[in-house]
Amino acid sequence: MGDVGQDQAAINAQLLADNEELRASLRTITAELAQLQ
Repeated sequence: MGDVGQDQAAINAQLLADNEELRASLRTITAELAQLQ
């Protein structure tokens, strides 16, 4: 069962990385929209 914990940790790390990538994309989009106004 030890592998399950490691797998979950890896999944959590990937989700956090994906979240940061999405947040960066949103910041970029928000900045571009602000320039249009």
